[in-house]
Amino acid sequence: MSEASSRSEVVEGRLYTGHSSQGFPARLIRRADRLALESGTTSQDLEWYEMRIAPRVGNAPRYVYLPDNQVFETPDNDGIDAIAGYFHQGLIARLVHQLENHIGLILFATAVTVLLTILTFTHGIPLAARTVAQALPPSTVTALSDGTMAQLDEFALEPSTLPEERRQALREAFQPILATEPDYQFRVLFRNGFGANAFALPNGTLVFTDGIVELAENDQELITVLAHEMGHVVHRHGMQRIVQSSLSAWIMVLMTGDLSAVSDASVGLPAVMMNLAYSRDMEREADDYALQVIQDNDLDPMAFVNLMTRLDNPFRESDPHAGVDEPTDEDNGGLGQHLEGLFSTHPLTAERIERFRNAGQR
Repeated sequence: MSEASSRSEVVEGRLYTGHSSQGFPARLIRRADRLALESGTTSQDLEWYEMRIAPRVGNAPRYVYLPDNQVFETPDNDGIDAIAGYFHQGLIARLVHQLENHIGLILFATAVTVLLTILTFTHGIPLAARTVAQALPPSTVTALSDGTMAQLDEFALEPSTLPEERRQALREAFQPILATEPDYQFRVLFRNGFGANAFALPNGTLVFTDGIVELAENDQELITVLAHEMGHVVHRHGMQRIVQSSLSAWIMVLMTGDLSAVSDASVGLPAVMMNLAYSRDMEREADDYALQVIQDNDLDPMAFVNLMTRLDNPFRESDPHAGVDEPTDEDNGGLGQHLEGLFSTHPLTAERIERFRNAGQR
């Protein structure tokens, strides 16, 4: 390369003046520290700060935006980069182009992206959901809970068929445990439906179905379930699940750029699986709370073990140490699925039963 060529660059292209769609042959020239644009018999001097160079995208034509709405188009990306490099401009654009063409860096960036995505779903969203759930005003929690209960009563549940005396006796048995959390306004309801089930709404509404009451051999078994559901309320798990589901859906929208992707099973399955993982963590946290309540009130942890064993999946082999018969299809209700989720019922139920059994043997 001669000394003259090292001091100057010439980039061939076409000039669009902004007055028409027709382009004219032109040359962008750098001589030492000066820039000029020549088109036909005309020439105009330019200042670097007056120009805006579009980012480089592969080998697509490059656009240089000039004063007075003029645009210089050229296929000579290297020539534009050389001029930009002389004036120490466009460093980020050149770096991006180098990254686009470096297979090793592409693979590294892909791995980092996958890792960040996993961490977002496994740690970022749960942390954000917990923070948001704790900050929501009571009026929002009450409105969501009341609306949910109204929908369940209208479409899924029926009035309880248990005698009023039995329901009142259970409320009285539950009261000493409910009184351990004076800051919460717990309300116990009885309904018929969902098989043998119990669940908590975020505002402290605790629902027991006729099925689980009839399945229990004594009130102490139901009290241990009550303590578990109270744990969900105290830790605001219901609101966390709502926030997590919403955040997961919108993250999928941002990743795919398509609102319909949220309803696509192939795209939504990762978010669903992650939500099941959140549920396992929440169940463990609610179990921690229940076990503490059981121990503080001199209750027998085996009461929880016996009821959970009966609620366990009928395909799981009966536990000879549980002291109860293997559950039948009729006995098995929705609580196991409600608590653990479709993909985690077996290992989590066994883990929970073993944990409470160990506590009962101390």
